Amino acid sequence: MSKSTEKIGFFTLLSFFLFIFSFAVCGDAYAHQPVIAGTNTAINVKDPEISKAYYGVLAGQPAIYTIKSVKPFELYVNLLVSNVSNAKTDFSLEIEKDGVSIQRLYGPDFFWMDFYEPFGDDYYLKGPEFESQAQPGSYTIKVYSQSNTGKYALAVGKTEKFGLLETVAALRAMPAVKKDFFGKSPWTAYNNYTGLAFFIFLVMSGLLIYFIAAFFKRRQVRIELDREYKKADAASKNDAG
Repeated sequence: MSKSTEKIGFFTLLSFFLFIFSFAVCGDAYAHQPVIAGTNTAINVKDPEISKAYYGVLAGQPAIYTIKSVKPFELYVNLLVSNVSNAKTDFSLEIEKDGVSIQRLYGPDFFWMDFYEPFGDDYYLKGPEFESQAQPGSYTIKVYSQSNTGKYALAVGKTEKFGLLETVAALRAMPAVKKDFFGKSPWTAYNNYTGLAFFIFLVMSGLLIYFIAAFFKRRQVRIELDREYKKADAASKNDAG
């Protein structure tokens, strides 16, 4: 095995392990896949057991989240708001199954607990929470408040799933979450462990691409030199004959 091949193998293996590390860190940083719901009032929730955080804004009317399932599933929902001065904590939940109310969680009656998310370096207030084994059917989750105004986050599901597509989507959504939900600079989305992991991944990806490109370039040069050598060797044999 040539030295260049050994280098390629080493950097490929190193990049793989760092890629897995950065995936793990990004996944831990945002255990709930961030989804920007904005002012939408009708949101369909797919894969309700997969953990997601919908960041929304009530703009005069409730937001309705719809879940349709043909099999039993674990239903988990939790309301959160950013922990800022004068934070609104009057958001409530009403859950219906096939048009019949099964649970109502009135936000003003709850004690909203402090919740710190270390990887994203964000502070929340954690409000009404509901978890139950749900049977097949059509479910709606209504998020509302006394004035139907303000910013909220609705966490749905508890099963963490962060593949490549989910990680890329999370990295794209994070700046908007920082800016619109927490009132911070979008750049703070990466000024944490998530950003460090993403930076490591980018650096190692760049190095891997560089060494792979260099490897194939040297290989192409060798092929061309071998071709020229064979031509020269054939020509010298013809001259000798």
